[in-house]
Amino acid sequence: MLDPLDQLKHLVVDSCPELQEIEMNCCLTTFKYSGTMVPLIFASTSRLINISIVFLAYEPALSYIVTGFPSTLPRLETMTLLCGEHERTIVPEGPFKFTYLRNLRLELVLTGHENVRNTDVLDYAHLLKIAPFMETLELSMWITSCRHQPYREEDGELRMGPPHQHAHLKSVRISGFFGHKDQVELALHILRICTMLEKMEITPKLEISDELALLEYRYEEQQHVDGHRVATEFVCKEDHRNVVSVERATPFCWETHEATVEERLLKRRRVE
Repeated sequence: MLDPLDQLKHLVVDSCPELQEIEMNCCLTTFKYSGTMVPLIFASTSRLINISIVFLAYEPALSYIVTGFPSTLPRLETMTLLCGEHERTIVPEGPFKFTYLRNLRLELVLTGHENVRNTDVLDYAHLLKIAPFMETLELSMWITSCRHQPYREEDGELRMGPPHQHAHLKSVRISGFFGHKDQVELALHILRICTMLEKMEITPKLEISDELALLEYRYEEQQHVDGHRVATEFVCKEDHRNVVSVERATPFCWETHEATVEERLLKRRRVE
């Protein structure tokens, strides 16, 4: 006789403050979770192919991807992860690979302390090493609570990520590109090592899906102007295959933006 849970294919867990652990031995294919980091334990034979996680507290995304439960999922194809980070984490080296991962969307709120940011966007070059068959990458950033400092040549030479080739990544979209030095370095690293890259879209526009974060955002036109200028000057200059496109941010109306976000939040409450 089949266990009733064997028929369960999709599971959504949304903001359960008393939750301490999730352990599943069924055949889920899709899992969505929002909340604080708790142990998420799935059977070693899990068939999960699509996961989406929103952390409601500061958590190091890169470290979690490598050492958290996603590393135990042998069939994972698509992953979305939203979290806030205020400290840089050292990623452990190891033989682990996301062999099946094809699509990755990372939404990062990178915050500073006393106008200084300790996180390093170039660290995310490690993703290309552990996901050798990834085909699409979306990196949505919001850099906040730190000094806006667009890259200039006098800021020093641009660093390079780990030297290796990635033969499957075809599409990259980087949003929230304000022109910071480490953002430029990551874009150039992807451009240099991804031999099959067909398009890289860069925009200063914020595209994270966290409505509450967007509600708190105050548009600063200079960030968008600098992001477009730096991407055009330093990334497009290294584009010898004509795959990079840099989008301008559309004129921003705070009143319209605020009303739109509040409407989305209201609709979400009605659904819940």
